[in-house]
Amino acid sequence: MCNKAANYAKLKLHTWNGEARLFSQALDEAVHVFPLIEAVRLIAPTVSPEEIRSWRIGLFVPVTENLKRSCKNGSNITVWMVAAISAVAAEFELADAMDFSMRSDYGLPKLLAMGISDDHFWYEMSLQYQDYVVRALAEWMYSIGIRRRHSNSVSETEFNSIGKQAADLMLAPLVVRFANMEQPMLNDGTKLSRVPNQELWGFVWRVLPTRIGLAQSAQSKNWDMLLDLPPDLPETRLPGVTSKRLDGLYAVQLVGKNWQSLMRYGQRSSGHAHQESLHYDLQYRGVWIFRDIGTVGYGSPLHSEFFRRAQAHSVPLVARDGQKPWPSVGHLAYFDTNTLTAKAVHENYQPGSYVSRTLQIDESHFFDRVDYDLGKKSAPVGLVFNTPCAVTPISGVQANFMDTAGDDVAFRYWTARKFFDTKSEISLTLDCKGGEFDVRLSGKAIKMLLIGQTPDTQRPAKRQGIFLETDSINKTSIEIEIKPK
Repeated sequence: MCNKAANYAKLKLHTWNGEARLFSQALDEAVHVFPLIEAVRLIAPTVSPEEIRSWRIGLFVPVTENLKRSCKNGSNITVWMVAAISAVAAEFELADAMDFSMRSDYGLPKLLAMGISDDHFWYEMSLQYQDYVVRALAEWMYSIGIRRRHSNSVSETEFNSIGKQAADLMLAPLVVRFANMEQPMLNDGTKLSRVPNQELWGFVWRVLPTRIGLAQSAQSKNWDMLLDLPPDLPETRLPGVTSKRLDGLYAVQLVGKNWQSLMRYGQRSSGHAHQESLHYDLQYRGVWIFRDIGTVGYGSPLHSEFFRRAQAHSVPLVARDGQKPWPSVGHLAYFDTNTLTAKAVHENYQPGSYVSRTLQIDESHFFDRVDYDLGKKSAPVGLVFNTPCAVTPISGVQANFMDTAGDDVAFRYWTARKFFDTKSEISLTLDCKGGEFDVRLSGKAIKMLLIGQTPDTQRPAKRQGIFLETDSINKTSIEIEIKPK
């Protein structure tokens, strides 16, 4: 600690992502503040007041000043930075820093008020980043909770309010879990996760205790668990998964006896948005048929050129592209839990182009209808699907050996491409390793079908892509019917 305090000001100031000296970006500095101030708390009784003062002046005050200047928006990164400022302020009784972290425009109460929807979803609309916000708030709760002796610390009302919001964020993904306990991948996310996130629930057990989290934490063999064993709690009952609006995700969920689907119709934040409006995930009895699989590391060309693009999802296309600009937002035009029907509309899916998607399920069938109205222009329209299933064309197609996918960079990642001329009705079979499905696609102007191999974020890093396209047209509809064999 003495070495860090003596040399912090001499370290290079990194400014590419906030201001930081110990690390290359402010986020990393904020994350590592928490173990550092915990070390201060534990060893403070064994060192002199002068030494503690040198740590405060040489290290922690400059860190908080850098973090303050790094706060530029209301993202998950800012939550981490403000939480770290607050924790340092509580340890060293820094009134100005505490005031910034709790009562400024970047204070935690305002960040959470702006960032959390009424149904408890984080505005960046990535469940992975929602969990990351929960982790930051849990670090804050622990740090503040054991330092409540300070007069300039957080009031009980403020502490309890933030704690409730953290708990709501942690629990919210339960309502969108699929039958196999996997959560949907929304926008940016680099790993497929299960619901509940047991690793997270185990990490936060001290401040957000659950039976599941306690069981997870009890498996850890470390000093933390040796010195302070988790108490027992009543069994955690997970809420049921039902058909519902999910306004905080710009999404709607349909759940029937056999089928489950989650359709999105826009994004709020540009930071982690994918070109995925009117995409839906689909399962039948726990078997994935269509799903979003997130992205890879942000430095990879695959992230920006493919996984964020429409061609990596299951969405309508106009002139071989998805929604533009993105992020942008449509709306839920119709939703009926009795008929298990939902219609989402994106009036300006592209400038001047209206696209809507209607989904309906019954016990044995899944129905999908996409309507296009391009206003004053004409262009080819179509659909793209990405599936873990093997795709076999059955009828309504004739092989065409001319590659007509065009030069769009996202389509360049489609390999082993097979092109077909088509009739107005096409039949396919999907073999989904757990179930086979008949798929019927119909539309009067359909002219071309492409089946190819597309990248996946999970091993074996490949899946199947389906691209269906019409002639240049002004207004049309395409219908899809899926049923188990």
